Amino acid sequence: MNLKTDIKRKKTTYAIAAFVIIFVVVLVIFFSSIFSNHTIKNIFTAESGKNYKMVNYNKNIAVVDYDGANVIDSSGEIKYKIEYHMGTPRMDISDKYMLLYDKGGRSYSLYKNGEEIYKNTSDMTINFAKTNKNGYVILTTDETGYNSRVSVISPAGKTEYIWKIGDGYLVDIDISPNNKNIAAAIITTDSGLINENIVFVNTDKEIETNRVSSEGSMPISIDYSDSGMVTVVSDNRLCGYSSAGELKWTVSYESKLLNMFDVDKSGNVVLALSGIKNNTIIETYTKNGRKSGEYTTDSAITSINVNGKYIIFTEKNKASVMNYYGKVLNSHEFTREYKDSVILDKNEIVLLRNDGIDLLKM
Repeated sequence: MNLKTDIKRKKTTYAIAAFVIIFVVVLVIFFSSIFSNHTIKNIFTAESGKNYKMVNYNKNIAVVDYDGANVIDSSGEIKYKIEYHMGTPRMDISDKYMLLYDKGGRSYSLYKNGEEIYKNTSDMTINFAKTNKNGYVILTTDETGYNSRVSVISPAGKTEYIWKIGDGYLVDIDISPNNKNIAAAIITTDSGLINENIVFVNTDKEIETNRVSSEGSMPISIDYSDSGMVTVVSDNRLCGYSSAGELKWTVSYESKLLNMFDVDKSGNVVLALSGIKNNTIIETYTKNGRKSGEYTTDSAITSINVNGKYIIFTEKNKASVMNYYGKVLNSHEFTREYKDSVILDKNEIVLLRNDGIDLLKM
């Protein structure tokens, strides 16, 4: 082979290779600039000294404080404003209904699409309350001679059922989608041991239909799904019950500590468990208790929220969206810290800071 021809061929090959590398780099930079075109803007300015809380309300954002609630859309427009003074404001959302109540006070009110349904005053101090998608409210209060009183309130504001609890401490409670059943998480003690009691009550028949007790677990929350299944999150395990109160499945956290969790109306659960490197292990479970995904973060997370197919979690200076299979779909780094987050869809994230609310589009 002619030496000059060989050298010329090598030069040509090198030139082509260099061109290909430069072309690939340009493409990477170009597409990176497209897919990292995230925007973040303020959509709500908070007043100092108010302890704001927010939730997803039919693809809008409901923000509650001492003076009531604002419902704003993703552009920052206030859809409606509810004036309702509360000493310790609390809010529960289910479908079109919004329940506002004063924890430690006596007032509570129900709204549907921003319209007031009723305002009521309890004769005893309110501990907590929830509403379902039909506008039924379950209200827990103090009660003379008992540990707790549970009242079922109709959408018309009338008390339909009262259950007085004398044994144990009521941790959480929920009312079924058909308005006829109550599921309660109660703690009792026996010889210094804590017992978890999951109690099911039929309000039509006014009887306790089932009680499942176990040692060594402390319940944190109990929730009905839209299908009538019940999910119980405890300090060391996750459990699922049928609508009849039968224990169907249990998931142990093993040696990991539960930091945060969220449960959606379909019964899907996301757990944030502590890692060994000051990070967080995020695990997702279906309504049947099947593990569907897992993801380990670089650092400890500060908030987590699930909505349909997607999950938002925030670390100190970063927000990420992942699916139920544990795959991170998008992330955004920022220079300030946020204390809460709500996901509207996989491309729109609402972030709560001390002085306002920002919308992140990814």
